[in-house]
Amino acid sequence: MRGIQITQRLFRRKLKRETKNAIDALATASQSYKARASKQLSRLKSTEDANVVFGQTPWGQDVSLTASQVMAHGLVLGASGAGKSFLAVQLLLQLLQCGFVPGRASFGSLDAKGELFALLKEYVFAILYRMNPEEREALKRRIVVIDFADDQHIAPYNVLVRREYLADEIMVASRIDTISEQFAGVSEMSVRMKLILKYLFLLMVEFELPLPFFEELCVDDLLLMSLAERSKNVQVKDYFLHRFDEENRSTLLAVRQRIDSLLVSEGVRLSLSASTAPDLTALQDATAKAADNIT
Repeated sequence: MRGIQITQRLFRRKLKRETKNAIDALATASQSYKARASKQLSRLKSTEDANVVFGQTPWGQDVSLTASQVMAHGLVLGASGAGKSFLAVQLLLQLLQCGFVPGRASFGSLDAKGELFALLKEYVFAILYRMNPEEREALKRRIVVIDFADDQHIAPYNVLVRREYLADEIMVASRIDTISEQFAGVSEMSVRMKLILKYLFLLMVEFELPLPFFEELCVDDLLLMSLAERSKNVQVKDYFLHRFDEENRSTLLAVRQRIDSLLVSEGVRLSLSASTAPDLTALQDATAKAADNIT
């Protein structure tokens, strides 16, 4: 203990001087960092384009990016409850309020949980309320809401409707892949089941039948064969007239059960029963705002 006291007395002045130098160096570094950060943030901010604010620095400077940068590819990561949905809503609201949307861009929200969907609807309605009547009607015409959980306001969504820019075979293959993803483990769809779906879907697409009509085709042999005979698709016609009867009955039943399980929700069944479907690609190109709640 006495040795420490002697050392402190001998080096007191030097300790004070070095401590002061260290504190001054930290202060200088902090000010230098602040200056560099402020300069970088100023460069990110545009005077010609709309800016979207993400927050503020400890010294009160806005942290922002241009609307064009925000609309480029990005990824937000965070734990449950960290505020990802709130951040997304705030970004979209700023894009709406600054006029970047719908003036120069559009956006869509696909939400399987429903949290972001509910927040977005609430805030967008608030923006509509504050607009003058002419602007409000113009924006309302650009908004498309698809909510499969709502059986009171049905959004038409026939997943088997033809697309002018897409071959039937490609569209059907995409729909089968999407349906297959809903089943895993012991319920996974076999290659044979997907083949049966392929030909049934191609037949339904050709005759403009929605997905809920699937069960009717499976139980009414006369109807199925009548449509097959009238089909202009040579492969579909050949399959049903010469090969369909050879399919295992248990495999056919398994396919029916899986399609039926997708139609349990009344809202989903009614949406899929429609004769039309929104073309989300075209809506985005037309600067529409699309909000999907798939639950």
